[in-house]
Amino acid sequence: RKAAESAFDSVFCVSGPGAAFRSEAIYCLLDSWVDDYFGNKVYNGATDRMLTLLILKEGWKVNYCETAKVQVIAPDTLDFARKQWTRWKQNFWRMYIPVFRFAWRTRPMSAFLIYSRLLIASLAPVILSMHIIDILNGSYLSLVTYLVGVMVMGGLMGLSYSTFVPSKWYFGLLRPFMSIISTVWGTILTLRAFFLIMSGSFVWKETVMKKNKKWWSKIPFEVGYLAVLVLFSILLKF
Repeated sequence: RKAAESAFDSVFCVSGPGAAFRSEAIYCLLDSWVDDYFGNKVYNGATDRMLTLLILKEGWKVNYCETAKVQVIAPDTLDFARKQWTRWKQNFWRMYIPVFRFAWRTRPMSAFLIYSRLLIASLAPVILSMHIIDILNGSYLSLVTYLVGVMVMGGLMGLSYSTFVPSKWYFGLLRPFMSIISTVWGTILTLRAFFLIMSGSFVWKETVMKKNKKWWSKIPFEVGYLAVLVLFSILLKF
């Protein structure tokens, strides 16, 4: 995705661990970057996305280098992965409106890539919820078709990876399953991140904004999400 955006000199989010900027490009932007206010308080999460957007607004080109290599720590537990995904998606929602307002000023194809990405990420929770409700009401065909389409897209990404990195072609076989995880669990966490940031929470715990913690605040968001869909499905039957 970043390589596609790079073809138009407009990578909209450089990943923090592998980012490098010219000092003259960011020196005058540091104050705006550090004092990023959202919801009447300083938002400390949108580091790479915010800085990249500020640089693009100044007219600089932002490119992706496929030969760059960095060492990162991959999540080794589900809880770690859950926190990481939520943090990423909180940044996504924080920057949604600023990116939406600016993307049209770039090249048409670059704008198309950005707006399509925003649209897909926004509609994903709705689409997934509709398919789960269909399952609960006894309709399985739409979900099967949906998941097959997701796996085909993941398979194409895996094929691309195997082509460019033939020495590790077998990793490409995992990409369809990664797409399924991203589509289901990742989409639910995207919805969780949306509710967290809209409530003014910039951290990754459901209970952080609750002064008087109730028993339901300890229920994982994923469980609550599924419970709401089950209740909605029951109401539809009546």
